Amino acid sequence: MKTTFSVLFLVLLTFGLLLFSACSRIEIENPAEAGQNITTPYTLVARHTGCGAVQQASFQAWLDKNGDSPQEITQAFSFNADVWTASDFDLPMGTHTLTVRADVTTGSWCSKSRSSDERTFFVAPCTDFETAWGEDFSMAPDTLTIEWGETVEKIAAGATKVINLPEDSPYIVDGKLPATVTFGITNLTPKNLKFNAVLSHGADELYHNFLVFCGEGPVTETAHVQLTPGNEPLNLHLEAGDIFNSPADDTRALFFAAKLQVRIYPL
Repeated sequence: MKTTFSVLFLVLLTFGLLLFSACSRIEIENPAEAGQNITTPYTLVARHTGCGAVQQASFQAWLDKNGDSPQEITQAFSFNADVWTASDFDLPMGTHTLTVRADVTTGSWCSKSRSSDERTFFVAPCTDFETAWGEDFSMAPDTLTIEWGETVEKIAAGATKVINLPEDSPYIVDGKLPATVTFGITNLTPKNLKFNAVLSHGADELYHNFLVFCGEGPVTETAHVQLTPGNEPLNLHLEAGDIFNSPADDTRALFFAAKLQVRIYPL
C-alpha cells in the first residue's frame, strides 16, 4: 500500500511540475518582496520562467508607470539567458513601483500565465528600520514656515494665523492658494526610523510623505500644498499617520497643532 501511495505521489508531483513548466511567466526577481526597503544604487532584475521563447525587443520597464511622473527605464536593462538586469541603477528616494512586461512566443502546449509584473518598494539612504514611536521625535523649532509668491509667514504651535488676500490676487489659482510649507523633525534616538508624515488643514489632507531618519538628528521637509480659502480658521495639524505616541499610548503622534485661515476679501 505504501508503495502505491509513493508511486501516486510521484506521478502527481511530476504532473504538477509539467503543468508549471507549461506556463510562461514574466516576473520581477529583485526587489524580491513588496514593500521592501532598499538603498540606491540598486540592481533591478526581471526574469522569464517556464516555457516559450521571449521576444527580447518587446521588453519594457517603467518606474511609477501609473503615477504623476512615469519614467521609462527599459534602456537601463541588459538581457541574458531569459534574465533582464539593470545593474547599480540610481533610484530616486521614496516609494516607487517597478513595472515590467514582455511578449513570449508560445505553442499549443504552452500557456501565457503572466506577461507582466509589478513591485512596489521604498528607497531610502538607510534600511533596517526599527519600530518608531512619537516620543522618539521632537519638532524644534515648533513652527511651520508658509511661503507663496515672495511672502514668507511663520506660524507657531498653538497660534492662529490669518492670511488676507484680495479677491483679484494673482496667487489664487482655481480657487486655492498654492504654497510651500517647511518644517523640521528631529530623531532623538540612534535608531533608523521612518514614519508617514501627514499635514492637514481642516478636512483637507494637504500632504503625506515618509520621513526617513538614519540615526539621531534632524530632517527638514518642504511640502507643496494647495490651501483652501474659508470663512474661519481651521485646524492645521502635522501628525504621524502610522505610528503611536508610545508603547503605552495608542493615540497617533501629533507634532504640530495651530489654526490657519486663508481669507479672501472683496475690493
